[in-house]
Amino acid sequence: MGKNPAGKGPLAEIDFWRSKSASLSTLFEQLNLPHVKRIISLLEKVSNTDESVCFREFDAQLKELTKLHIEAKDNTKYLSALKPYIEGLNATDFDEVVPKLKPIMHVLLMMWKHSRFFNTPPMLSLMVRMLCNTLIEMARDYFGSTEELFNLEPKEAVEKLRHALMVLRHLKQEYFSYYSMSKVECDSNPWMADRGTMFKRLDAFLTRCEDLLYVCITAQQFEKMMTVVVGGIQGAVLTNDVENIATIFNKIFDKMKGCGYDCLDVAEIRFDKDMIAFTSGVKELETRIAKVLSAGFED
Repeated sequence: MGKNPAGKGPLAEIDFWRSKSASLSTLFEQLNLPHVKRIISLLEKVSNTDESVCFREFDAQLKELTKLHIEAKDNTKYLSALKPYIEGLNATDFDEVVPKLKPIMHVLLMMWKHSRFFNTPPMLSLMVRMLCNTLIEMARDYFGSTEELFNLEPKEAVEKLRHALMVLRHLKQEYFSYYSMSKVECDSNPWMADRGTMFKRLDAFLTRCEDLLYVCITAQQFEKMMTVVVGGIQGAVLTNDVENIATIFNKIFDKMKGCGYDCLDVAEIRFDKDMIAFTSGVKELETRIAKVLSAGFED
């Protein structure tokens, strides 16, 4: 019987414990069959003979199975209360996710207070990581592919990225709100502060979204430059310089858009190198823009 749930979202954890509880219940039903009980009784009767080792091993395994069965039943009971909220989250449009997060954290705190087994740091950390995975996948679906995101008008891409960042940050805000609450309501066993593992993947995805937001805001700003007309004696020359700068930026941006990999995949390390190149190219263009503006004011 596996020890870890398959899948990345909280429903995988819920299904894992439900399946484990059902399997152990079936096993105990079989152990209580009349002919099985007779065999166990015989083993017990000869426990003072050379075969006693066999019974002791069986008895130890039976006690361990009993503990696992009790744990699985208890976890299934409390996770069943969480399931409709997770299903509701999964069925929600990304634009409407925020109100769904507080009830989930509330149920997790109630589980922490009343469950006999689901009130340990590893259990809570696992559930929060799975919840982070769910929101990350929802955000990725909201953006579409990297190509779709970059092909949006810069203004629309900026709005989408800002909204996603707000939603993802709100999850952390809700967690730490209930973390503070747990210190009052469960003073002997409060929730743990994140030590760099619970939100590790979410933080990496937030950083990636912040980088992409910078790219799209920069594209939005350079898009506006295409309409700039500089007056004065050198106006025509300076306006041409501005247009050339905008053209160079478009080439830098096109290289980023045509990177050939998924920029939303936090495991994709090529993005970091390309982001450095993009930022460096933009800074050089900003220096040229400053010179053009300075020449325009002097003129």
